[in-house]
Amino acid sequence: MSLIRGFAGLIARIAICLACIATLLTVTNLKDGLAGELPTIEQLTLMLENRGINEPRTVLIGSLIALGAGCLMLITGFLGRIGALLLLVVLAAATIKFFPFWEHDQTTTLFAEQLRSFLINAGLCASLLMLFVNKYAWISKPKSDYDDDFDPY
Repeated sequence: MSLIRGFAGLIARIAICLACIATLLTVTNLKDGLAGELPTIEQLTLMLENRGINEPRTVLIGSLIALGAGCLMLITGFLGRIGALLLLVVLAAATIKFFPFWEHDQTTTLFAEQLRSFLINAGLCASLLMLFVNKYAWISKPKSDYDDDFDPY
């Protein structure tokens, strides 16, 4: 039973990482980004500068490092809580900056798109927060920390 739980947890962590990467690709307006060319650092820096971000190159490189390290930590389970926290910080900052639905009129389609994207990202942030606070979410815990007879449902 613990093998099935561990495998299911691994699949869930991989799915969360892929969702975070897809969300950040959407932020950069790359809905077809994986099919075509990915933008260069200069193109992304210009996009961030146009959005009003101070020091866009530093922010971009820092967020890419945090995204890569966070995904790697989350998937492997090594320092997984820190990885979940890294992804949470990057995703929450991108969500607030790039999907400000509150700035648009409620009758426009842009409001609906922004609200939808904001709520999807809020759900991802909630799942990362749950991984951060749940001490039994990692495969790397010793066997003695699991109670196979306990079923909360």
